Amino acid sequence: MAQPPVFFQDRRGTGRTLSRLPAHCRGDPDVRVLGSARGGLPVAWEVAAAPSAPMTLVVRELLPS
Repeated sequence: MAQPPVFFQDRRGTGRTLSRLPAHCRGDPDVRVLGSARGGLPVAWEVAAAPSAPMTLVVRELLPS
């Protein structure tokens, strides 16, 4: 049976919830967490903090057309 969709109250709470999922990644030196500047940074910050993984911020600049 399909799982119902999960909704989160805020981005930091989302990151804390998601940080509990990849337990097998904790302590792995090859793990990297990527966060996009458009709302993904608070999520990535919380996910990266749990396993003490390095975090990379992805910045995209839109050029006028």
